[in-house]
Order: sequence, then structure tokens, then C-alpha cells
Amino acid sequence: MKKLAYLRKKEHVVESDYSITKVWNGTLKVLAKLKWTIVKKDKRTYEIETITNSGFLSYPSKLFIKIWVVDKKTTRIKVMLKLQLQQLHQ
Repeated sequence: MKKLAYLRKKEHVVESDYSITKVWNGTLKVLAKLKWTIVKKDKRTYEIETITNSGFLSYPSKLFIKIWVVDKKTTRIKVMLKLQLQQLHQ
């Protein structure tokens, strides 16, 4: 079974009660488990660019993930969707 992404909006922001290190490492583990292609990752800025898998009736999507510190125990995660060219022409 393929793992697909679904965002209700073009971007979504959540906060987590974990350190940025735990969120960063956890995000990389999840992306590996989903077998999504990581195009770019930068631990210095805590940014990831990944491509989701396509499905029978869906195209792959490019996701940008930005992680930053709110305070010592809180981390904010922003996931942004970039539509591929073939999705814009439907």
C-alpha cells in the first residue's frame, strides 16, 4: 500500500511539545518509513523538501517542511504544498 499525502490547505502549521532535535529526527524517520524522496534537507535551517508518492488517481506532490524553536520545550512545524505543473492544468 502506498502512503499518500493530503493537506486541506496549501500550508499547515502545528506546534509540538518536543525539542527541535526530537522533531527533526522524528520527521526524517517518518519520511523514510513513508518512502518519500527527500530532495533537500538542511539541519542548519531545519528545512526539508520532499516529494510524496503518486497513487492511482493522484500525482506526486512537493512538500516543504520548516521546523523552528518557539521556546525550550516547544517546536513549530510548517508544512507547505507546492503543486506540480500537471496538477495546475486540470
